Amino acid sequence: LEELVRKNALFYDVMMFTWEYNLTKVELENYLTDDVIKMVQSKIEGQPLEVKQLMVIMSFIPNNATLSTLIALLRSEGVTPSKVEKLMKYAVKQGMIIHQMKSDKYAFAHDKIREASFNVIPQGRPRDELLMRISMALIHLAYSEESEYEWAFFVAVDHMNSVSPELAPGIELSRLNFRVGVMNLAKGATFNANASFLAALARLNDSGSKWKEEYQFTLKLLNRVIVSEFSMGNFEMAFSYVEEVLENATSLKD
Repeated sequence: LEELVRKNALFYDVMMFTWEYNLTKVELENYLTDDVIKMVQSKIEGQPLEVKQLMVIMSFIPNNATLSTLIALLRSEGVTPSKVEKLMKYAVKQGMIIHQMKSDKYAFAHDKIREASFNVIPQGRPRDELLMRISMALIHLAYSEESEYEWAFFVAVDHMNSVSPELAPGIELSRLNFRVGVMNLAKGATFNANASFLAALARLNDSGSKWKEEYQFTLKLLNRVIVSEFSMGNFEMAFSYVEEVLENATSLKD
């Protein structure tokens, strides 16, 4: 109903005290859709630009965001902290976002709203560029307050791994994947750690710095990869990395 009113297909006749359609039955059927996500997405796309920015950015981070996190992320989009507070109040009033009073965090009112927000910007260069800006802001938060924003490393690296390679700095992303791999190991997440170490190795290979400018990092990473591959039962791959170390190491200790 909200969607029909917003599109002026349905209106309230104050003289007759009834709801009236502003179009024929056939036209009405064209307005209606079984795809709830498309309807919600249409509502989001009809919002002011900064509200859309808020909804889209929230869809790319965990669904329990603090106001300070949203302020940091929207700052990279040119939105001031005071404006972010107003946007949050507006989104809550519109029923798109809920404010969890006990934890003082914000979340989408429904999974469909989150999914629709996620799909506002289609896959491609604009989305990749947005993900890089979000990732840079998250990494800055993680470095400044690691105890509170440890999750930001995981989210940022995941986004950076998904964008077009020319947008993400190869060697830096390799180091970030390595760091996330070590963090996964500390949590006992062996499978995830293995994936992170392999992602780090792939980025290092692409950078062209392997065994050259990044000798020590290459050695450290491959040692982690070898142990990780052995723990996963990938013995053939593990032995291939052992051979690589033996071929490129510059000292007996290495």
